[in-house]
Amino acid sequence: MIRPPQELLTLFYGLSELDEKKRQKSISEVVRKFETDKTHLGYCIERLVGGISSNRAASRIGYSTALSLILQNLDVSEWTLDRIFGIADTKMDLKDRSAGYTHAIGHHLLAVALWNSGLYNKSVNSITSREITLMHHFPLLAASVLAFFVDISQKVSAKEFKEHILAPLRQYLESALTTSTPEYIAFALQLRQKFSNQLRDNFPFIQSDGSVNFSQEHCQLLFAALKKCDRAYSRVFISHLISSARESEQFDLVYKEVIEKWTTNGDENKVLERIFDVAALCLQNSTNCLDIMTVFSEELLKRLKNVMHARKDPQKRIVQEKAKSLCKEMISLIGRSENKDQLLKVLKHLDDLGNVDQICSVRITTEIILQLPVNLFGKFVTKLPDQPEWSLRRMTSIFGKLPIQSQAKLLATLATVTPTQTIQSTVCQVLDTLFYVMVRPGESVQLHLSEENVKMLTKIVSGDDQEQAEIVQSAREIFEKTPYKDSLLVLWLYLKLWAKVSTSQEDKQQYEDEASEVVEIGQKSGKDSDSLTIFLDLLLNLLGRSRKYHRTPAYFAYVHLLPHISTDQLMHIVSVMTMDDEELGGEFSDVDDEEADSEDNDGESDVDDEEGDSEGVDAELLTKLNQALGKAAVNGNSQHKGDEESGSESGSEPPDLDDEEMLAMDERLAEAFKKMAPAFAKKDKSDSQKAAAAFRSRVADLLLFTLSYKETPMKLKMSLIIPLVELAKIQLKKDSANGEGGHVKKAIELLNIVAHLKKPQTDAGKKPIKDNQLIEILDGLKQEAKGITNPELASAVAQLACFILHSSMTSQTEASPSVKQAFVNLFTEFMTQQDGSIGNELAVAAVIKYSGVFLDDLMMFGQMAFNEEYRIFRRTEAANCAACIVQSLKNMDEEVSAQHASALKKVAKMVAEYVMKAIENPQEIKPRFFATALKLVHSLGLSIADEVKPSIAKHLLPLCDKILEAEQEQGKSLRKCNAACHQICGRPQGSLVKAVIKSLREEE
Repeated sequence: MIRPPQELLTLFYGLSELDEKKRQKSISEVVRKFETDKTHLGYCIERLVGGISSNRAASRIGYSTALSLILQNLDVSEWTLDRIFGIADTKMDLKDRSAGYTHAIGHHLLAVALWNSGLYNKSVNSITSREITLMHHFPLLAASVLAFFVDISQKVSAKEFKEHILAPLRQYLESALTTSTPEYIAFALQLRQKFSNQLRDNFPFIQSDGSVNFSQEHCQLLFAALKKCDRAYSRVFISHLISSARESEQFDLVYKEVIEKWTTNGDENKVLERIFDVAALCLQNSTNCLDIMTVFSEELLKRLKNVMHARKDPQKRIVQEKAKSLCKEMISLIGRSENKDQLLKVLKHLDDLGNVDQICSVRITTEIILQLPVNLFGKFVTKLPDQPEWSLRRMTSIFGKLPIQSQAKLLATLATVTPTQTIQSTVCQVLDTLFYVMVRPGESVQLHLSEENVKMLTKIVSGDDQEQAEIVQSAREIFEKTPYKDSLLVLWLYLKLWAKVSTSQEDKQQYEDEASEVVEIGQKSGKDSDSLTIFLDLLLNLLGRSRKYHRTPAYFAYVHLLPHISTDQLMHIVSVMTMDDEELGGEFSDVDDEEADSEDNDGESDVDDEEGDSEGVDAELLTKLNQALGKAAVNGNSQHKGDEESGSESGSEPPDLDDEEMLAMDERLAEAFKKMAPAFAKKDKSDSQKAAAAFRSRVADLLLFTLSYKETPMKLKMSLIIPLVELAKIQLKKDSANGEGGHVKKAIELLNIVAHLKKPQTDAGKKPIKDNQLIEILDGLKQEAKGITNPELASAVAQLACFILHSSMTSQTEASPSVKQAFVNLFTEFMTQQDGSIGNELAVAAVIKYSGVFLDDLMMFGQMAFNEEYRIFRRTEAANCAACIVQSLKNMDEEVSAQHASALKKVAKMVAEYVMKAIENPQEIKPRFFATALKLVHSLGLSIADEVKPSIAKHLLPLCDKILEAEQEQGKSLRKCNAACHQICGRPQGSLVKAVIKSLREEE
């Protein structure tokens, strides 16, 4: 035989690639090679036949696939079965004990390749007889061989099946059921429909039409067969068993008597290892949701409880993932179920088992509820009030996903039954989910309630009572005449619904009174100017009760009021935030934020705790009371103990104390309570502080909506600037007094939002803010900024000053002259002040940010910078402003530089004189001012137009040369400025000066 070329050998190596894509590519290349060139065909067949018995699975796959494809193009007369089998017997000796099973696998794969090629399908007997012999000597291959026979049987006639397959297997099939051999039972199950008559003799559960009819006896045999399966084949056997049982409507019987019995048999670790996987496998190809009722049994639930709430060690984590996969498979089955009318039965089955969603940590029942048709949902809802609390609570998480008809049915049902705490909580929370809320601070507020939801709520409030319907209609007619009808109508509907579901008669009456007050406000809206203020007070009162479900309706009402609110009314809201903690805290009800939030847990933590609402007894307090009571305390304790032991409701008589002992006990009790009073007072104060902080947070939300809502007049937004600064200062003082730091944060955030609002001129159809109003706000900022030392607040105030200037600007270099002059005056006052009341950040922020506006004032800033009468740190700020103004020329036309050439030349001369003088007296240099002066030099050298550079070069070039010389001669003296230069200019002074020289000399 001629040795094949290296290229061909390389292709064979690729057939053993572990990477599937590389292996497939090699198979394609090998097949293509022998389709075009059959020179080495003999070597190829021998190599492929020998390769299919490799120890490596990847090699067996690659070689057998290539062999199957190449066999399709062979000449059968040349490559007979005997020839091919002869090669196989030579290459894969079954008598070789060291490689017996690998050779047996090779023979089996060869038979499969021959059959798949399609050229040897007439030689069924030759192929099957070798396979049966192989199976007889190597029993572990029985499952693979029988699966191969199933494939062959699907393509042969009944006669061929009987002669070539059934007859040789008869001895095995006759005892398959009694010996519980799973491979042969699976073989019969797969062929039962095509060859039912031939298989019935050995498998009596097969009917003449190909269906199955398992009896209890058959189930016992199947259970025994399943116990004999290894881990891999058990899934195959269960798949065939379930498929057959489901087609014959015996899924329940087979699952309970065979599969579940097997999964729960044996060691608990093995049970956990297979019960969830097998249950998921049984549901994979199902479209009948009732299968969930069969699979989700008490046995499965018991394991789910043990697994899902166990400590998450690595082993448990794996099992938990299996359990979650099962739950997701259930949800998938619910979605693809063909008969949705059966879902209510499944839901009842799961609910009878308990809170399945909590146990599984997956929302199975809520998914079923979402899939219920409207008519079935109505049946489900009618029984809902009688269900456990968790059944009601889960509705809050899915209410928004329900169709409008189902939402209406749920609310109408719960609103007409006798309310309980759970019903009240559920209804109030689902009502809250009807709103669409999206807030982008400073840009937009979207808080909507759809028209269909309003109609639904109106219908629920009306109910079936004609008198109530007339009240609703009358209220709507009143609200329609007001400019803020949406706010009044929605809040009125919510108040009426809250009253319907309130468990407390006092709360019910309060809501009814407030609903009446809303109607009265609507009646007076056009006549009484105070009606809107009263309405705002009502909203604040609702927010002050700290019930979470009050917030969104109150927010909605407020947002839709904003176009109609006056500045005085807005100031009233701001003033609420400045009230004392005790005054604000007193407005709160007994329900705090934490309790309100806990009602929104969507049923995720429904474990009842009878002692959850009681507080632990303070041991020290108990000791003091016992000491004060004396004998009475001892007797009382003994009495309590005796009652517990005897179970009797009556105890011994109270102690008989004389007058003297009673008086002494009174004195001791008075003293004990006096000592305890500070502790109680401290607790009350802490509670009121928390309540007040929560209320302020909600009022801050109102102010956020005011700033972010597009329909809010810009004048109203601007009117908040000074009050917010005042508020921030007050809260800052409170934080300092209490050692906290959270109160002022909200106010500073609101100030920053104001500072980033769009310009007032963008209001379509509205006049911009007048200059005198902007100047008035700036003056107010100047007054409020006095004494501010908090860096965050000082920065926020400075940004507000920038916003004021920006509001008056018409272009990059132009602003209102009067507003601009106000900022110039502010800076001048900063430079000349004696008390330091104006901070540098407020004075320079607008000049630095919008420096192009101050080009005409460059000379003034330069003169102030190099006037030694001013303090050095203020001169530094002036020099920085001058540098920024010059730098702004870089982004402008050259004509602008030419227009200010005279000022630029004078500033260059002033800075040159200063630097020259500083170099001569290096000991007197102030590093930050010197670095800022160099920044000005750099701006002059690089930012101005080319035509102006020659006029300033005569001042700056000698200066630059002098700095470089001084660096070499007096390096140590000037080196102290390097750090400041790095901080201010971003580079060392030498590099900065060289850049200036390069720019100016290129122009020369």
